[in-house]
Amino acid sequence: MQEMRLHRSETEKDREKGERVREQLIQKTVEVLENKDFDILLYLHSSLDIAAQKKSFQMLIKILENIDGFRKEHADELKRLSSYLNSYPLLIGETTKAERMADDTIYDRHGISSITIATLENSLEGAYPDKVSSKGRLIASIDGSVLEDYRKKKDLTLDDLAEEIKLTKESIYLYEHERMRVKYEIAKRIEEFLHASLITPKSPFIAQEKQEPKPTTDLEKKLFLFDFEVYPFHKLDFDIGAKDKRDKLIVRETPHGDMSNAIHFSNFFKTFLAIVSEKKAKDIPVIPKEEFMAVSSKRDLVRLIREKSALNN
Repeated sequence: MQEMRLHRSETEKDREKGERVREQLIQKTVEVLENKDFDILLYLHSSLDIAAQKKSFQMLIKILENIDGFRKEHADELKRLSSYLNSYPLLIGETTKAERMADDTIYDRHGISSITIATLENSLEGAYPDKVSSKGRLIASIDGSVLEDYRKKKDLTLDDLAEEIKLTKESIYLYEHERMRVKYEIAKRIEEFLHASLITPKSPFIAQEKQEPKPTTDLEKKLFLFDFEVYPFHKLDFDIGAKDKRDKLIVRETPHGDMSNAIHFSNFFKTFLAIVSEKKAKDIPVIPKEEFMAVSSKRDLVRLIREKSALNN
């Protein structure tokens, strides 16, 4: 029993330490973004901590001390939200389970670029990372055509270069035709020998592919019927994101509970906020679900949403 209490105490201390570090990382990230003249929304939720936008450039950022603590369901939610808003998802951290994160390096967690604050700052200035961490190895992308040009300019055969770099002829061939990934240390070795810039920097800002989740609820099906792109959410303060060429809206299916995050989000991204529920609420416009479902045309639905939106953006 004593050992269990000691273990619990150590676990709680680790959790508290991790949260303190996370708060510091959030503050530092905000400072970097403010210095780059971004508008910032602090959301502080399981899938999203910071939204940042500057003109048409938008980022949705989750922050953790240890990026291996980022769960797949939260990553999926962040990617879906990024697709809905045409934003870039990012994970900012300091460590993995195995090591401290290196600057100018992109890590990947569940398909989301994961970087340090210093890498974020450099990337916002156009100095993108030159390596990717993959399964504990550092990988670089090289321009195969440039490698081939420099090799030939120095009158080197594939065998000659392979012998100098201590590689196989087949590896050099595959690098030149960009059919095989290159270890970062090998790419640097080739660069130094040829006195050439071969490594291609990689942007951490990766657009998400358009997602088209199948609608499942009555509200989702109604919006889909009227040609809205529909995005269901399960970890945020609203339940549905929908958009067409003209309008964006977020839908919440309960008028109760804390509305502040949903309101701030709607204001920040200039969406309509529709509360669709069979329940009523004080001081908040609610669209009765029966009325919402009875609408027979998209024009009437949009008019209803505009008239009864909690925020008329």
